[in-house]
Amino acid sequence: MERSLLTQINEQQYTFGKAKPTEIAEEKGYMTFYHPPGSHDDQLWTFGLAVYAARETEPEPYLYVIPRQRNRKF
Repeated sequence: MERSLLTQINEQQYTFGKAKPTEIAEEKGYMTFYHPPGSHDDQLWTFGLAVYAARETEPEPYLYVIPRQRNRKF
């Protein structure tokens, strides 16, 4: 991996926001990601989106059916 990408991964920070009064687990709070002033996070998010896109494009499994030939002569 490129050194600047590793730096961006290591510099990434996050905070948790206030919890919402709800029963749904996904809505109880939120994360905010940020990077220190003067640094970047564009390669980090590009890498993350590429990994996510690769995961979503997995092909559906399928089965080929090849019929038998009944009157074969050897």
